Amino acid sequence: MSTKVNSYTGLVEHSQGDDFTYSLALSGYTLATGDSITLSIKKFPTDNAYVVPQVLGAFVDGSVNAIFTISASNFSAVTPGDYVYDILLVTSAGATSTIQLGTKGDLGPYKFVVKGVVHDV
Repeated sequence: MSTKVNSYTGLVEHSQGDDFTYSLALSGYTLATGDSITLSIKKFPTDNAYVVPQVLGAFVDGSVNAIFTISASNFSAVTPGDYVYDILLVTSAGATSTIQLGTKGDLGPYKFVVKGVVHDV
């Protein structure tokens, strides 16, 4: 399975122990030097602890397309189950904004499901 993303709800389903790559195109935004974008995955929205370390997105070619990558080794220790995630944009001026994902219109947090799988060794 690896990774599936529901473009309507923002739901992400990912296989335990696989590399995770998620790309995001921001519309209606002009990228400025010093802007950053972060993906966070937690068990519950109010938790202070992250399931995997927060991931700083990489902007592609100076555009508003961001790519998040989490290694398989970081996901191998994650117990299969339901989690939540969000993506936060921090501007160079220090303003923060949670990114709205999916066409449904929710502001999140969004559901992130880790599925247990058997990998060939």
